[in-house]
Amino acid sequence: MCQTLSRGIELLWPSRTTWGGLILYILLLSGFQPSLAAARNDTPERRTTAPGELLFGPELSFTNERIQEVHGRTRQTDSPAAVAAMGRFRQRVLELCVDHHRVCRITAEVDAKGYDTYRIDVSSLRGQDAWWFRLSYDPGVIEVQMQPATLSELQSRQNLIQRLIFDAADLADLRPYMWAGGGHLHLDARQAFGGDVRVFRDFIVDMNNHAALFLFLMRGSPPNAPAVWMLPEARQRSFLRLLAEVDTRPSDWRVETLADAIKSRVYSETLENWAPSDKYQFINITRLTQRGPRGFAANERTAEVRGLGPQYSAEQLTLIAEILEARLKWIRRRAARGEAPLEWNPLRLPMSTGYSTQAPPELREAFDEYLRESGFRSRARFASFVRDKAPEPHRLCRGLFTRALH
Repeated sequence: MCQTLSRGIELLWPSRTTWGGLILYILLLSGFQPSLAAARNDTPERRTTAPGELLFGPELSFTNERIQEVHGRTRQTDSPAAVAAMGRFRQRVLELCVDHHRVCRITAEVDAKGYDTYRIDVSSLRGQDAWWFRLSYDPGVIEVQMQPATLSELQSRQNLIQRLIFDAADLADLRPYMWAGGGHLHLDARQAFGGDVRVFRDFIVDMNNHAALFLFLMRGSPPNAPAVWMLPEARQRSFLRLLAEVDTRPSDWRVETLADAIKSRVYSETLENWAPSDKYQFINITRLTQRGPRGFAANERTAEVRGLGPQYSAEQLTLIAEILEARLKWIRRRAARGEAPLEWNPLRLPMSTGYSTQAPPELREAFDEYLRESGFRSRARFASFVRDKAPEPHRLCRGLFTRALH
């Protein structure tokens, strides 16, 4: 949720004529004014979700060879190649909006780093079903930040997300790129952990135990988001000592104080010595540790799963949210039954595993067990994450990658 300075609103129309565009044009001439009030409610605190519903904040990324090449030479985030791609992306979004009888209103903004961003508010012709997403620049990629949404909202909008984001990007010659940007997912900390330090503690342990599934099976980036078991030995020993302290006197700890301790004692180093080190971790908890007047408000605090690889379709995005929500429910059930805290016992595989064309059998078996344990009786829906064949490392993955796997 970047801090932005609005530069005004513009309603843009595609150059081609469609029946949808004609209908919308007639409605506007007749005085119809779509309401976008609901789309502007972009903080979780103002959402009308039911108590206890978990909010997800997706961050997707798309790029192409030209952007990658220019960024590799100049390190310029908003390079001419990226700016041109951004323009094509916006245009394709607007064309598809008209095709699907939606109103898309673009607000040009400037983020905290001084880069141009574009918020796109989407609604039906009568201003219903409103939501938003934002296009922005990130090193080497165009990033898409979506309005925080529950799993049911992601599922209900899946087709629209596919068309307006994934398909629009593909038509603009932008695609998910392995190890460039990734597909990060924020979890609303208040709903995810409910202030329960035991749930937060077990979530951190469980995600790091199964980090190989996300980093190797789903092609996340270990340099960008290493698991604890990939950190230097001193940091791993510190993690074990910290868990022992929490388990000995759990009443002395809160979610926030445990997050502070993880930041200072475990996240003080990362795999590539990138700064800030606490950001470049498999589970980024910066929004939990930066509090106070200049930090994040209670409704903005999240745990970010950075170790996800890029999602290649709206379906994959929804499936990952479904997995994480089910896993958190499993963690809560264990705690409610009074079972012992989870032990840190990570699945350790060679780093080269993430570069292999096919997922090794032990990774497939671990993923199947992870899904079964999380409560999924049928696991065939998740087959697109298991690599039977995949592009060579560091090559562009064409849009709608999941369809190519079936």
